[in-house]
Amino acid sequence: MTAEVRKGEKLAYAVGDMGLCLMLDVVYQFQLFFFTDVIGLGAAIAGGVVFFARVAGSLFDVPAGLLADRTRTRFGRFRPWVAGAAIPLAVMFALVYVSPPGGEWVKASYAAATLAVFMLLVSLQNTPYSALGGVMSASEHVRASIASWRVVGALAGGAVVSVCTLPLAEFFGAWGGVERGWLLTSLAYAVLALPLMLVSGMFPRERVEPASKERVPIRAALPAVLRTPGAKAVLLAGMAHSLAGGFSSNGFVYYFKYLAKGSSIGYPTYGFVSQAATACAVLFITARVTRRFAAVRVASIAYAGAGLLSCVYFFLPASSSASLLGVCALRCVVYAPAIALFWTLLARVADTSGGIATALVFGLACFLNKTASAAGSSLFGCGLSLAGFVPATEGHAAEVTSSTVIFMRLAISFIPAVFMLLASFLVHSIEMQGKCQKE
Repeated sequence: MTAEVRKGEKLAYAVGDMGLCLMLDVVYQFQLFFFTDVIGLGAAIAGGVVFFARVAGSLFDVPAGLLADRTRTRFGRFRPWVAGAAIPLAVMFALVYVSPPGGEWVKASYAAATLAVFMLLVSLQNTPYSALGGVMSASEHVRASIASWRVVGALAGGAVVSVCTLPLAEFFGAWGGVERGWLLTSLAYAVLALPLMLVSGMFPRERVEPASKERVPIRAALPAVLRTPGAKAVLLAGMAHSLAGGFSSNGFVYYFKYLAKGSSIGYPTYGFVSQAATACAVLFITARVTRRFAAVRVASIAYAGAGLLSCVYFFLPASSSASLLGVCALRCVVYAPAIALFWTLLARVADTSGGIATALVFGLACFLNKTASAAGSSLFGCGLSLAGFVPATEGHAAEVTSSTVIFMRLAISFIPAVFMLLASFLVHSIEMQGKCQKE
């Protein structure tokens, strides 16, 4: 059970998240922007659509976990779901970026429906995928390494999305307008993502079996998980950092378009530096520090450090490219261990509960994280509207008031900092709880 998992198997697992993030990161980074600046929805309506669709689709995370935990095949419990959901997921992603003819409410209704179905399919694929990483080894150190590889895969997909999405949309848009440009971009990502997700469902092995072969009744499974020591703190910490991400990931897209016009860098450059710095830190730092220090302590410090560094963004001149990239790289290096260790802590919760509800633990975490991220994106959209932002329409430039500028700065600095510090406190409470139990 504690044998080292080979690098080839870790890579096969990691490319699955790379494939998913080639699609999911477009939703997380650009969906609100697509709704307001491409198909012309108002900021408040766009924020409402994002929240409704992402939460509605994510409601399937917990049922997906329950289904996966009860699956028994010769290929394992989780791998059939990872591979089986890949094709419909890729097809649905492309449909999200079809802009139907009609008025604002027609477009909003179509957007909400297709995005909700896409997020439902993400649950069906990603919840078992997340649980798969927890059963490839019983060793916490090996799990931290697997999680690090996974995060690097996700960041690689995110880096491609950050760097290539806007240029690709512009390039393809030359063939038939901006809306067609986004549709062709989504098709390109779907084609790239599909084989990567299939690989992750075919080659990794499930080595850790549940302590009991008996199936826990559905009504008893969730309360049993929540009673597990540390479970609530880990789940709430995940929600806190996802809320932070919901604000900052959307905030930087608008920040670079409307505030940093005089900067020598754009969002693609910033996104690449962010993803590359995080990937390097995860790959070369996380495993080393977890050999010497407890995972909860490392994660708590990483959350706190990232929160404090986020505050610096508020004071940086938008035209100062070197300062922006420097703070970005430093913050990402500090934050990186927490990203990987969050999944390691979830696997520990699943073990403590006897391993009989592994996918349920990860499914619940995925649901709460997606809901929190959607809430962050929606609140950002509502905040933009309240701050006086009016998106550009044909023949009219976008309206950006002084209140809008302040809100955009807050959305990338102090607002996410508050949630990061909350995550740090929650993870730290696990360490304190463990010390009290030992005493």
